[in-house]
Amino acid sequence: MICELEGNGLGAATNWLREIEQQRVAEGREWARKKLEEDIQSQAIQVPAICPKSGVALHKTRWRPMQLKTSVGAVNVQVQWGKSAALGQWVCPARAQWGLAAYQKVTPELQELACFTATKTGSYEDAAVTMRRFGCEVSDDLIHHHVQQSGQVCAALALPMPPVPDHEPEYSLVIMMDAWLVRERGPHWGKQGEPPPDDKRVDWREVKSAVIYRLEQRAETASGRGMLV
Repeated sequence: MICELEGNGLGAATNWLREIEQQRVAEGREWARKKLEEDIQSQAIQVPAICPKSGVALHKTRWRPMQLKTSVGAVNVQVQWGKSAALGQWVCPARAQWGLAAYQKVTPELQELACFTATKTGSYEDAAVTMRRFGCEVSDDLIHHHVQQSGQVCAALALPMPPVPDHEPEYSLVIMMDAWLVRERGPHWGKQGEPPPDDKRVDWREVKSAVIYRLEQRAETASGRGMLV
């Protein structure tokens, strides 16, 4: 069947379709990467040079390059840094506004995508392979780092107590249990002649049975006979 499809040119058409789809997807990702890079740069310019902690203007401000890994590829932008008199260190207001931790080079969207993929695949290596298959070039070390980082943040959260389920009202349970013997064929069933002392032609086995019901499930027929519903 495969040879016939290739002979008819269908195999070549299928390959062309896959290649053109991959090409258009790559073009779309590159367009999205450039557009995202422009958006981030535009936002970085609008962030005021103010200390995120104290709200005081920063000193000795300067622009520095920063690369961020996103779900559509790496983007390169310029962000403003400045010296905070209150903290006594250099800070980047844009990083603080975007919710990036110190030295974090991955966007929150890619971080969430990496953690989600890791939970679905079961290993960091498989998660990295899966993400690379769909255009996200990340390493298993990067996924491991952000899964551990997210786990530490979640462990520190004060989660609300789950609602207490409604309890059933009290009820009376009737249990009737009995044990009785049943006769079954033994290993020498039907053997002719007088059986020796160790010969076993009949097996007696104990059977335990029970009827369990709630008292409110008791009912009666029209003639007064008891029954269970």
